[in-house]
Amino acid sequence: MRLGRLWESLVSRVVFTLLAGGLVLSAGLSVLEWHRSQSLLGIDLQQRTTITVRNLQSGLHGLRADADAQAVRAVLSVFVSREHHIRAARLTGGVHEPVTVGDWSDGVGEQVAVWELSDVGISRGGSVALDRLTFVRAPFRQQEQRLSLELLVDGPGAAAAMRQKLYTGLGTMWLLLAMMTLMGLLLLRRWFTGPLGDVVELVAVNAGPEPFHRLGRRQVGEFGQLCGAIAGMLERITDTARQLEQRERAFVSLYEQAPAAMISIDTRGQIIQANRRATELFRAENTAALIGREATAFIMPEDRARLTQTIERLTYQDSSSCELRLGIGPERVDCRLEAAVDRDEDGASRSYRLSLTDVSRSKALRRELEQQTRLLNLVIDHMSDAILLVDSSGKVAAHNQQLANLLQLSGESLAGQRFELTEFWDVLGVQNKEQFLARMRRIDADMSRPAQERFETRAGVFLFQGIPVQDAAGKAVGRLWVVQETSPQENSRKLINQQNQQLQLLKSVSEGLQGVGTVAVLIERVTQRLYEGMGVGAIGFALREDAGERRCRQLMHRGAGAYLLETNRAWVDAVASDLMPRVLGSKDVALWTDLGVKTTWATAARNVGFTCLAAVRLRGTADAQGILWIAQRGGERLERHHIVMIETLAPLLAARLQIAQLTHNAQQAELTDPVTGLPNREHFEQLLSQHSRRPGQACAVVVLHVDQFSQVNEMLDHDGADAVLKTIADAVLGSCRRSTFVCRETGPAFAIVLPGATTEQATQLAG
Repeated sequence: MRLGRLWESLVSRVVFTLLAGGLVLSAGLSVLEWHRSQSLLGIDLQQRTTITVRNLQSGLHGLRADADAQAVRAVLSVFVSREHHIRAARLTGGVHEPVTVGDWSDGVGEQVAVWELSDVGISRGGSVALDRLTFVRAPFRQQEQRLSLELLVDGPGAAAAMRQKLYTGLGTMWLLLAMMTLMGLLLLRRWFTGPLGDVVELVAVNAGPEPFHRLGRRQVGEFGQLCGAIAGMLERITDTARQLEQRERAFVSLYEQAPAAMISIDTRGQIIQANRRATELFRAENTAALIGREATAFIMPEDRARLTQTIERLTYQDSSSCELRLGIGPERVDCRLEAAVDRDEDGASRSYRLSLTDVSRSKALRRELEQQTRLLNLVIDHMSDAILLVDSSGKVAAHNQQLANLLQLSGESLAGQRFELTEFWDVLGVQNKEQFLARMRRIDADMSRPAQERFETRAGVFLFQGIPVQDAAGKAVGRLWVVQETSPQENSRKLINQQNQQLQLLKSVSEGLQGVGTVAVLIERVTQRLYEGMGVGAIGFALREDAGERRCRQLMHRGAGAYLLETNRAWVDAVASDLMPRVLGSKDVALWTDLGVKTTWATAARNVGFTCLAAVRLRGTADAQGILWIAQRGGERLERHHIVMIETLAPLLAARLQIAQLTHNAQQAELTDPVTGLPNREHFEQLLSQHSRRPGQACAVVVLHVDQFSQVNEMLDHDGADAVLKTIADAVLGSCRRSTFVCRETGPAFAIVLPGATTEQATQLAG
């Protein structure tokens, strides 16, 4: 038993751990040293033997050829006596008898290993054996004589010497380790186990903070800090216990003097504690009269299940509540019950604390208030205008169903909601929100008089009236908002204005088309005036081209002037290949309020920023000529009057386009040579006149005359001569650049106009 207590001591465990660690470390180092010495002995013995052989060969080379056996023996004796691992040595061969030094009695037999060396003392295989004698043979030459140096190496003797040396080293190492361990234990006793033992002793006797403070002042370093920390922790524990005791006394006093009736019941439902207010509520003489009674005896039978359910909920939550009725004699008392659980250390329920509040008067007042509120809401709901009452805290106090319908919300979601001017009316979609918020804030800030403002929204036009609400003392307690829809009057006025604008636009477009002789000028004027008059995001034409490389001619106006859509090639191609065929195949106006359709032209329209588009075909007396389209950007919508306008203008524009095209064709026929198809002399003179009115821009003219054309005319008939002129015109036109202007001046003469060309460039072309 005493040994067990000693082992449980931390100091004993530390000392035993250090001793065991020292022993294991010493044993490990000894084993490693033993294996290392075994591995190095063979290598060392082999190197020493090889060096001895080389030194003997060198010494024997230094003797004369006629040296006697005594000199050879002297040389051998020197090395045998110095190298303890060599038992014997001898020299054989030559003219002398073998010279022997040492004991060769054990130098023969199967128990002796043989190691052959070369003439220069290099091993031919094998090594010195450690478990038996080794016979070493090293032949060499001396003055044309072949001699053989033989050695007998004592491997077991060398191994024994090594072990003796190893034992001595290990003994020294164990002695040093023992001394170091003893010194470490003494230091451990002085610096660790002693201070730790003092701390453990104080802990064992449950000492207070002051002994730990004294011990901390005597100790230095970490143990002093540990003692100070323990003393501080004990002081905090003492203070906490004192505070808990004070709180417990305060809780008992609060429990007794609480305004609500409070009782505590055990797990069987019996009352184990009650306060003064509980005795008054239950009509008991004193607190002792309630102890031990069933709590359910004071509750109406139909409400006892509520108490049971409330207590059962305390198994997975700390508190719960319900409303029930108490039956105290003939009286019925409505109470609000709050229940809490008291648990033990294992989490099991020990008792339940019940707080009972008499709510009979408050329930009666609430029922009366609810009845008056229903009557008030009934009156408000029968009003045609939307009504909203905001209290002084900025929350919705009352509203009618008309307001909920206007905001597209349910009545329950509005009750108690925070009234924020910046967000509350967002669903209406006020068009000028910044101005709307500024005026509404001004109305909301003025609590002295009512005010009103009219605003246009996405849902219609409404008149917002703000009326301050004050109590009998004249103090502001809220604000009443009345929202009256005035859309019918505004729509009538807006419709009249739109009709007037449409008539003015039709008049402006008709006046702008007078005197227009070309299609390009016509569509440019129409796009300009329609864009300015209709107020759309963009407007454009797409007209068929019967001649030339282009499939159609397109023009668009979107606020930066009319321009060809060459920079928006994807939109140009989509209109020509996809949108125009769709519109030309429809008799009515095509309207797309959402460009989310998966078509080529819709994707291109979204890429240029359009969100809504409408188009109508332009059809003349014969065939369809093209389309007129309008679009909105930034989420704006195309209104009904926009559609009516383009539908009304479509026949007028189609007729004017057909007239302009016919006029253009007639003018082109008058200015075109019928033989060559080139511009005639009149057209040539008009072109020169245009260039003469452009100051600072050079223009060169090259005249080409066909010589002896009269003879060609005589040789061929009239049609043949015309064919020759046509061939010459095609050749000249094919050799000139696209920027030049080729025409037939008269007869066999052709003129080439080079805008911007110098004299040298014109001469080069003529050459």
